[in-house]
Amino acid sequence: EPSLVIPARIDGYPVKVIGKRAFSGSEIREIYVEDGITVIEDEAFKNCRKMTAVRLPETLTETGNHVFENCICLTEISLPASIRKMGNAAFIHCLSLSRASIADGIQSLGESTFLECCSLEEIELPDSIRIISFSMFWHCRSLKRVTAGAQTEIIARDAFRGCDSLTALSIPSCIRSVGKNAFGGTPLETKDPDGICIISGKI
Repeated sequence: EPSLVIPARIDGYPVKVIGKRAFSGSEIREIYVEDGITVIEDEAFKNCRKMTAVRLPETLTETGNHVFENCICLTEISLPASIRKMGNAAFIHCLSLSRASIADGIQSLGESTFLECCSLEEIELPDSIRIISFSMFWHCRSLKRVTAGAQTEIIARDAFRGCDSLTALSIPSCIRSVGKNAFGGTPLETKDPDGICIISGKI
């Protein structure tokens, strides 16, 4: 099974960026990105349909758009706290993605980050993320439980639309705005733990 280590230095020279479409469509199964790399550009691993695992570096600060689109065998991802900006549709159509760990410190996840990740069942967002962006979890049909961070202020339009298995959503009382169809078609349980509001019914 082919695997790839992307080094932080080549012939003594530092590697900081993985370029646009650098490995798009390759048959690599496992990718290890060494610490030292800071940017992954648009579509760098798009359509790596056999990829099952990827390790992102603790030095990563920015990713482009559609970086892991259609990586249909990828089962889990861990996003390091160093990320300051993540482009749109990072994991769109990652059909086998069942676990996503998002470290506290990440400030922004792009639109449609997990759109149609139909194996994702549960997600916990860190306190550092204040905005649940447009269509972030659109049609994640297996998603059952979501815990938003304590500093979440905005849930954008269509954020959870079509998540028809979603039965529990925990959000803080500081929410200021909920966009149109943010929870379209989602049945939600009712609970009310201290300082947390859980919305019930169609919104």
